[in-house]
Order: sequence, then C-alpha cells, then structure tokens
Amino acid sequence: MARGRGFARSIVFQDMVMDRVRNPIIIDQNYCDSATPCEKQNSAVEVSNVLFKNIRGTSASTEAIKLSCRSTTVPCHGIALENVKLTLKGVCEKLRMRNG
Repeated sequence: MARGRGFARSIVFQDMVMDRVRNPIIIDQNYCDSATPCEKQNSAVEVSNVLFKNIRGTSASTEAIKLSCRSTTVPCHGIALENVKLTLKGVCEKLRMRNG
C-alpha cells in the first residue's frame, strides 16, 4: 500500500521547455516505491489546483502526460493543461533501416 498522505495544492508549472524528457508531465497518486507491487490503495496524497501552462518540447517516452488520480478517498481535482505541446523524439530516430 502506498504510504503517502497529506496534500499537494495550488501548484503552477509554467514556461518550461522539455528536451527528450522521460515522463515530462506526471501526477501519480498510486506511486509505489516498493520492490513488490503495491495493493490498491484507499488513501493517497490529495492533489488539487495544479496548472501546467506553456510547456513545450520533446518527450523520450510515448506517454508524455500521465495523470493517475485513482484514489478512492481523495481523487484529484482542478488539474488543468494550457498551451501544452509535447512531441515524441529520441526513441526511434537512432535506428537505421538496412537492406538485406
């Protein structure tokens, strides 16, 4: 079970440039730092009023934005993305096709 409790609120991430970042935007109420899988949790850190604004650049992972707000007791609310543009880069561009 995740052991987080408390809150994270009124946070602004603004005017950021990402360059081949893994998981550039992530909120995960179900984060587990255990070597074994955590059970489904029924409490977590309350996340509210978070703004991601004017964020651009490239992601090295296919899932550039992950919002995992599945707490059964304190679901996230007030999460907003404004003017966010992330593209995938750096994962496959180093591969070359070779004939025969």
